[in-house]
Amino acid sequence: MVDPELITLSEDLYKLDQARTGNAGKQQLDWTVNTRSSTGRLFTRMNDALLTKPTYAKFIALLDNYNPVLGRSEEVTPQERAEQSSFLDAIIATPVMQKAWTFLKSRGLAPSSQSGFKDLLQRIWFTIYKRRGQPDTSGFEHVFVGELDGGAPNAPVSGFHNWVRYYLEEKAGRAVFQRWKGQTDPDIYGLQFLWNGHPKIKSTMAVGESPEMSVAVLTTCFLTVPNNECKLRMGGAPVSVITHKWTTRSAQEFYVASAYYDS
Repeated sequence: MVDPELITLSEDLYKLDQARTGNAGKQQLDWTVNTRSSTGRLFTRMNDALLTKPTYAKFIALLDNYNPVLGRSEEVTPQERAEQSSFLDAIIATPVMQKAWTFLKSRGLAPSSQSGFKDLLQRIWFTIYKRRGQPDTSGFEHVFVGELDGGAPNAPVSGFHNWVRYYLEEKAGRAVFQRWKGQTDPDIYGLQFLWNGHPKIKSTMAVGESPEMSVAVLTTCFLTVPNNECKLRMGGAPVSVITHKWTTRSAQEFYVASAYYDS
């Protein structure tokens, strides 16, 4: 079922993000890709200056905070908590997140105070919970960083749906592009790749969107249409997001299990 208010919101978020990233009209993109590449590299050009912008830099600082192997306990240091807090402060200050927050407040799905909204984002994205018997995962790690489904040499990749993470891992030689697996507008790519030799049969990534856009869209869908297809529209094109909720004995305590664009 299509929610007209979600359609309007997603178009507004997309326009805000395109204006903020400087990619409005697709005239001067900061990146290019080759989906027919046979060299193991998807990206053929990247303006690395983009990655120094505040929300990108604070996002990237979070990526080395995790053990990717499910079943092995995560430990969060005070520095890592400070990095999480700094990232959330940075994205909440953006027009994209402010727009999403206003929508969520109107639906009774987010607190009215900024500190309350930040606490909500902290809980659903960064709480460490047990996926394989140990406190070994979080929504952020699964969706944005990527995980390995066990410690075997051929263990498959789980999650890993962020284009900045993929670009950095490809640049470092740890991610190898194998096959293009479809595309939907606007720039939502399906791809198959190896990560440190581990297979990811298909991941979908919205290439070019900012970290705040990723969190805004996925959070909105997670809170509004959990465990279901979230139908949106961006740049005039239909877009689908799938989210899954990790529940506990308390109805008030739940976390992101997975969230990603569908293609």
